[in-house]
Amino acid sequence: MRALLQLLVVAALSGCGAGLALPTEQDAERARVHYPDASLDGLLEGRSAYVAKCSGCHRLIAPAALDAAGWRGMVDDMRDRSHLTPDQEAAILRYLVVMSERAQIRT
Repeated sequence: MRALLQLLVVAALSGCGAGLALPTEQDAERARVHYPDASLDGLLEGRSAYVAKCSGCHRLIAPAALDAAGWRGMVDDMRDRSHLTPDQEAAILRYLVVMSERAQIRT
């Protein structure tokens, strides 16, 4: 019984954002080209906001699915429906753009 409970807790904690890559310091360094104040903590905040604000209504889209322009349009379209604050919008967009660029570099 205890093992089952532990498994359920791990599954719940890994939940919706499990398939999303965690940003690294290299991602933050690369982000500073476009966003001079970018930091690893800021990218992690963007990832957390993306999971929290977007997964409640639909499946999360992998950052690699769209390019920077695509993400700008998508976040802009969803801003009002998601009730994003300007800070949340900026953090989510920064995370998605930077991580989509990472995916493009690796392909």
